[in-house]
Amino acid sequence: MKILWITNSLAFPDICNALNIPEPQLGGWMKSMLISISSMYPDLQFGIATLYTGTKQLIKRDIKNVTYYCIPGNPSTSYNKKLETFWKEINNDFCPDVVHIHGTEFSHGLAYMRVCGSSNVCISLQGVVSGIERYNLGGIQMDILRKYRTLYDYFKTSVTQMQKSMHIRAELEKEYFNRCMHIIGRTDWDKTHVWSVNPRAHYHFCNENLRSSFYLCNTWQYDKCQKYRIFLSQAASPLKGIQKVIEALPIVLRDFPDVEVYVAGNDYTLRKTLKDKLKFRAYPNYICHLMDNLKVRDKIHFTGFLDEKGMIEQYLKAHIFVCPSSVENSPNSLGEAQLLGVPCIGSIAGGIPSMIEHGKTGLLYRFEEYEYLAKYICQLFYDNELVTILSENGSKEAAKRHDSETNARMMFHIYQEVCKR
Repeated sequence: MKILWITNSLAFPDICNALNIPEPQLGGWMKSMLISISSMYPDLQFGIATLYTGTKQLIKRDIKNVTYYCIPGNPSTSYNKKLETFWKEINNDFCPDVVHIHGTEFSHGLAYMRVCGSSNVCISLQGVVSGIERYNLGGIQMDILRKYRTLYDYFKTSVTQMQKSMHIRAELEKEYFNRCMHIIGRTDWDKTHVWSVNPRAHYHFCNENLRSSFYLCNTWQYDKCQKYRIFLSQAASPLKGIQKVIEALPIVLRDFPDVEVYVAGNDYTLRKTLKDKLKFRAYPNYICHLMDNLKVRDKIHFTGFLDEKGMIEQYLKAHIFVCPSSVENSPNSLGEAQLLGVPCIGSIAGGIPSMIEHGKTGLLYRFEEYEYLAKYICQLFYDNELVTILSENGSKEAAKRHDSETNARMMFHIYQEVCKR
């Protein structure tokens, strides 16, 4: 069986090394799945196609039994008809039995379906853009964000343009759903959104693998964590919800003045250099004012860019992991934290309730209710017995959910189903 993957990035080290470019830190679940399914089913032949800005012509490389196709261009929401010629060439060259499109955020996979058909295509969902669009501003009113606009917003990109871009992506996604009859998901939330657009589509359940390092490293231990330390995996956009953590902090500080929040990623609130000032945007400006108004700026620490090893270190240091997003499908960071045994708190948003059973594998709160977030943070700081329960149960459940062999087996059966129809 020949399987062609269409991806949003060059997330595979072999092709990155061949092109002499750094491997991106995104898409680790695809790399992990490729390793698992290839080792379990060695007769499968894989091709991987994506867009690459470093070329003006189609690049084909055969590396370790995988055929890579690098198409000139950059992932975009704008439909590029020129891609159709490349897709025809790739389709004729590789002759796939199954085409697996990873994600619906950009238009290049849609170009394949328009020109080559969709009878043998399956799509695995990453986010669900049509469901994310309405929560994209993380509960912040547009009028409020506009008050914090900077020169960058006026001359480069504005919050209004960001919303328009999300709407365009949502419309693209609907065409994906309507054209494709095989959709792969993993939460009640993504299943519901697929059904709402195309009730005729066959929904296939399959969990995602996590990055390989997380299966091999040490697990979280209460005695070794840094007490009253909270970890967030990212905070680059409003939907990631750091604003709710900031709003919860003054309440937590009443009982736990030593609390500290560590956030993975670069500190976008800095304005030290001219470049920082020129690229400063409305949302970071809003976050700066919120931290200053609530007098918690000294409690928020950005770690800078983290690779897998760095992420593991931060998880293991944390007393609690919080996923405060206004919407997610199945955040891999939450799965990683649970697998390591870190006690987790997540918002009741999108597919997160499919990953946390309240009081057993984590704690859930309504995204808007930062008072409940503060309550649960304090509860875990006080209650070591509950911490132990959530840590042990969360780790066991995540180990089942993200079992690489189980997920590879399910994916193989999905490919068989697509071939049959």
